[in-house]
Amino acid sequence: MNKLAAVVSVALAVAMAAPVVAAGPSLSGSLEGKLRWQQGAEPTSGANLKLNLGFQAGDKTKAVLGLAPSIDGNAWAAGIERIDVTKAYVETQGPWWKGGPAVTTRIGDLDIDYSPYVAKISSTEGQTRGLSVSGLQVGPFALAGFHAWDNNAGTSPSKLQNHQATGIRVAGQIAGINLAATGVMEGERLSGALEGSTQVLPNVAIGGALARDEANRATMYRIGAQVVPVSNLAVIAEYGRVPSQFAPLYVDGDPNGFVAQTRGQAVVNLGAATEQAGFRLGAGLKMARAENADQFRRTETTFTAARTVALQGIPVETSYRLTIDGQNKMTHEIAGKATLNLIPALQGLTVDGKVKMADSKMAYGVNAGYTAPNGMQFGLHYDNGDIDGNGTAGLSADAGLTVSF
Repeated sequence: MNKLAAVVSVALAVAMAAPVVAAGPSLSGSLEGKLRWQQGAEPTSGANLKLNLGFQAGDKTKAVLGLAPSIDGNAWAAGIERIDVTKAYVETQGPWWKGGPAVTTRIGDLDIDYSPYVAKISSTEGQTRGLSVSGLQVGPFALAGFHAWDNNAGTSPSKLQNHQATGIRVAGQIAGINLAATGVMEGERLSGALEGSTQVLPNVAIGGALARDEANRATMYRIGAQVVPVSNLAVIAEYGRVPSQFAPLYVDGDPNGFVAQTRGQAVVNLGAATEQAGFRLGAGLKMARAENADQFRRTETTFTAARTVALQGIPVETSYRLTIDGQNKMTHEIAGKATLNLIPALQGLTVDGKVKMADSKMAYGVNAGYTAPNGMQFGLHYDNGDIDGNGTAGLSADAGLTVSF
């Protein structure tokens, strides 16, 4: 803790001494402490601390420093192992020359969200630093760009260009079509994406994306449509393909994202959703064709139903999901959740449970949660070890408190 106090104290002292800081420094973040108990194991404690230190210079310029101490959560004696600077940048809003257009300029760690296919940078923790400019409006088009220094970026015959990446995004609407073009150059490697969407008819919307990784000579594409043929019924259809070689430097790394879920195959996704007599119903079909295969095969079929019912005057959110995988293995999931106010001293007590059945096996789990008036959060849990796939069976409990400032 002395190390953390020293870092914060120095930062505050520098900020207060700087003549350009118009307002006092702002400190925000959160501190969480939690106690955990698992049946058959010793109790443990843990903590999580996040800090954001901001300095405002005038109305349009600010500096932000993110700190994330690494805290040892072993047993009851938690201590800070080290302090990591997760993000550091300065940002200003205004023109680059007198009478010029107002833009947002950042120097330091970058947050870029131009395209999930070729240009998405977040939580860089010092990995990708540089200059970004956004908010420039030229007629119907919005322009943004960045130049970054990144050790993972490509190299160039010119030493001055090694490990640098430059990106630009142009977005606007033409004849009712929303268009966005993104390009990223890393050394001598080029990647780009073109994305668009439009409302063809009042009840028909279509969208698509085409992206190219020139270094790996790989092209991915994706097109989808949503149709509302009748009131209260929505139908979606999507087709896409992502080569296994497709790997731009700044492709979205979300494991649940389209690129990660589709890599190395072509996919067809179909779905429908409606609400009838208080029931929220849905159905989905997924098919895929591997790069070395000739035909599509069904990989998953789903049917869902959900409804809020009243039991003894208590609203209960219930749901059912049937999943049939590519080998025709069926999995049934039934879940329910309710908030109880039956006990005057425990208002807002939540109870939920889930049952999963597959191959004549049944997994189940129940949870109870309560937030006290003083902010303390309590949880009680039980499952047979398979409900969430973590293999931890038995009874467990936790208690914690999170303070945001």
